[in-house]
Amino acid sequence: MIRKQVLSILAVLASVLVLSCGDSLFNDVYDETSRYRVYAVGDFTGMGGETRYNFAEFDGPTGALTSMDLGFGTNLNLRNPYRSGNLLYMIGTQYTAVVDLSLGIGSYVTHTPAGYGSGISDGWFDDDYIYICGSFTSLNGVARECAATFDRKTGIITPFNPPTITGAGTPYIGKILLYGDAVLVCGDIVTVGGAARSGYAFLDRKTGALLPNLFTLSANSNVYTIVYDGDLVYIGGSFTTVSGVGRTNAACLDRKTGLVTPWNPSPNNPVRTIVPAEKTIFLGGEFTLIGTESRSYAAEVDRVVGFPTAWDPNCNTTVHTIVPTDDVVYIGGYFNNIGGESRNYLAMVDRQKGKLLPWNSNGSGSMAYGVTGIVIVK
Repeated sequence: MIRKQVLSILAVLASVLVLSCGDSLFNDVYDETSRYRVYAVGDFTGMGGETRYNFAEFDGPTGALTSMDLGFGTNLNLRNPYRSGNLLYMIGTQYTAVVDLSLGIGSYVTHTPAGYGSGISDGWFDDDYIYICGSFTSLNGVARECAATFDRKTGIITPFNPPTITGAGTPYIGKILLYGDAVLVCGDIVTVGGAARSGYAFLDRKTGALLPNLFTLSANSNVYTIVYDGDLVYIGGSFTTVSGVGRTNAACLDRKTGLVTPWNPSPNNPVRTIVPAEKTIFLGGEFTLIGTESRSYAAEVDRVVGFPTAWDPNCNTTVHTIVPTDDVVYIGGYFNNIGGESRNYLAMVDRQKGKLLPWNSNGSGSMAYGVTGIVIVK
């Protein structure tokens, strides 16, 4: 079964190589009248009144559901969409999926994680490899504890193999991303290969061997999201201190010095996503306050001290992803109401105040997350 799925994904990749000499098929799909497309991934089963498992394509300006239906089965729980040319890669709890956007063809490879919670929680991509993490102890029968990499074209697991990880509870890596020649992992991490670590560790990009910490990132509880922005590092989670400095659920550090900056929005509940914009920072998660200001599950704050702007879409539950553009902002999560109006899992609001716009994806069937990732393709 796995062999067939690997061959299927290779067939998709081969079809893209044929297209690399010209863009005719791509232009046929993304014509000038539509201008751009919006892709949503998550654990939903329907969009726009039609069945769409885990993946949906919309006309950007109108929000109309397109005819692209990949026929993915249930329980893929896709997240972390990553575009590379005509291909869109996504991470699932048991799978890695790839979609050829120009042909509307989708395929996925089963990784069969085993042990602990037996799931994949996050992923990262470079030109050659896909990096995944979670609470597993093996993938497809190959021993890999909480983190692994595999070839993007063949699906073959690489020699990257981190040392034994222990946690305060079940060892768990919730976030993985690249940092130069290293891999940064965050989660329930107390020791790695017997060496003490405080919720994060740097690993060799090729072997997975433990490296010295390249900067200080000591939070006293879980880190759910990490974003680089020039010389700054923004983190969000469920912590109350970072490097001994009081910071509730969101913080910013200087990458060169490791010092915590004055930026301190202080959301009252966990932060799930942080998105730097040109002059501000967007936050999404489970909070209802930014400092003492009411902001329900999504907020925009200034870059200096983290004070909230006037942007306030007022969602009714968790936000997992935010994608700002010049004029509008796309929001994805588990919500079903924004600003007092019905919106299921995905919405468009204006860029200045967060006012809900008519664009309506009408999602359905989510078990826990709704929309966890959004990609805009122009």
